[in-house]
Amino acid sequence: MISVKRATTQDVSLLIPIFNQYLLFYQQEIDLITQEKFLCDRLSHHESIIFIALKDEQIVGFTQIYPTFSSINLTTSLILNDLFVIESARKGGIARLLMDAAIRYGHEIKANGISLETAQDNAKAQALYESLGFEIDEKFIHYFLRLK
Repeated sequence: MISVKRATTQDVSLLIPIFNQYLLFYQQEIDLITQEKFLCDRLSHHESIIFIALKDEQIVGFTQIYPTFSSINLTTSLILNDLFVIESARKGGIARLLMDAAIRYGHEIKANGISLETAQDNAKAQALYESLGFEIDEKFIHYFLRLK
């Protein structure tokens, strides 16, 4: 049975092996101590919300969302920045459970919406997002300025 819960700083040490797999998937080699500090800082400063999926008390996936704000709508919005399920646990609905937790959280805090981005060739993720009601934003162009 899979359960999903909101992570605390006490869960970070168990999350690091999965978070490291996620970073390696994106060719990011960052030492484990830096990863742990990053996640602990985000959680302890209430700068992110992490939901973890557990199977037999082992973390098999996570999603991390960041709150942001809209001056136009005077509301909170969420950015779903990370979603990852370990390879051996994929195709079991875990990503959907994690997304459901993020959406439920958005409703609980009365967020205006949730934004996310994914690779153009990630058809599986796109199908999941669209099945949950996410739509491609054709109204705005998103820019990014790399600073380092």
